[in-house]
Amino acid sequence: MKAKSATVAKSKAHSSAKPEGGVGTTQAESLPSPCQLEQLIAEEAYYLAEQRGFAPDNDLADWLQAEANVKGRLGLIH
Repeated sequence: MKAKSATVAKSKAHSSAKPEGGVGTTQAESLPSPCQLEQLIAEEAYYLAEQRGFAPDNDLADWLQAEANVKGRLGLIH
């Protein structure tokens, strides 16, 4: 029984170790998928529209601002 728990402990320690070079997840691994990115932008655009009282004829401006906001937070634009 003791040998099994030692093997499990080794396995857990190994699985949580960082890859070679001491680097964790890469930026690409932490970025949202295109579908998730679109959802984040849509939600941001909604909140921008809400802030200005859902005044008509600003949909495109809201979307473009939301896209810039979200991509900026994710480090996709500089």
